[in-house]
Amino acid sequence: MNFVKTAIRVLLLSSAIGTPLALQAQGLFNTGQNVSTVAGAVRDNAWTVTATPFNPSTVAAYVVTGNPGSWQANSVAPQYQWISAATNASVGGSQSYLYTTSFDLTGFSLPSVSFSFQCAKDNFGTTISLNSVSIFTGAVCNDNNIFTFGVTQSINSGFVQGVNSLTFATSGDGGTDGLLVAFSNFQGTRTTSTVTPEPSSILLVGFGASMLGLVARRRRNRAP
Repeated sequence: MNFVKTAIRVLLLSSAIGTPLALQAQGLFNTGQNVSTVAGAVRDNAWTVTATPFNPSTVAAYVVTGNPGSWQANSVAPQYQWISAATNASVGGSQSYLYTTSFDLTGFSLPSVSFSFQCAKDNFGTTISLNSVSIFTGAVCNDNNIFTFGVTQSINSGFVQGVNSLTFATSGDGGTDGLLVAFSNFQGTRTTSTVTPEPSSILLVGFGASMLGLVARRRRNRAP
């Protein structure tokens, strides 16, 4: 009986290992949160930007240095920072910007997914699109020439299985242009697991199975 109890405990332990500890969208980062330094400039690894006519190609956004005093302050915890098409937020001349990030909802029940966000922009207008479909427009990132967070907004529909794209379209004067986004309150339920078992988990499962086999053989040998 002790062998049976031990084997059951091992199997229960091994089945718990690798279970997701938190439900979150893969890759849903605030602006300026997932960054790396390249040639002395801090780039955002999770956000891209196009600036037309300055650079209509899609490139990694830069974290802005030396923010104007009128801008919403950056934050360390939770981390978010202003991003733009240049580290000084100035590319010269009027521009149309597309800031885009992506996140992966593979394995999630889409009706269960929702999250909130706040945003601020410099300078004008905001159209927010999820998977190329417009979901917000107007003063969602506060009124023109007010560079602090607007009211908290929520997204709870329009998602697709797999990779989703979220785009913020703004306009600027080429002086100091940028975007600040902070996400919160992600909710979602997984319907399938995307976790690959660790080698240690596989070993524990194998050990538990072998223990059960040993118990079965001993019982057969004791049988009259």
